Amino acid sequence: MAPAITVTKRDGTEQKFSQSKIKQAVSKTAKRVGMPKELATYIQNNLPKEIQHELRGKKEVDSSEIRDLVLSNLKEKSELMQEIVREFRGHKK
Repeated sequence: MAPAITVTKRDGTEQKFSQSKIKQAVSKTAKRVGMPKELATYIQNNLPKEIQHELRGKKEVDSSEIRDLVLSNLKEKSELMQEIVREFRGHKK
């Protein structure tokens, strides 16, 4: 099991890295842009693992680094992924 990664959010609070949060964000965005279910499921199942793999060896990261990794990974996908990138960038809580 990989060591826990602490994520520092924009407001300064800290929490443990969560693959499920990435899955939820991708799910919401996929629905907004009308992504085919099979493609959305594939991305939800693989992207969080890819991000965690890219963060290996780190104990702490800023949420913006995770966001940037998510965006760069999505950019590598098809033209449909470009639409998701635009939606993800617009997604703010």
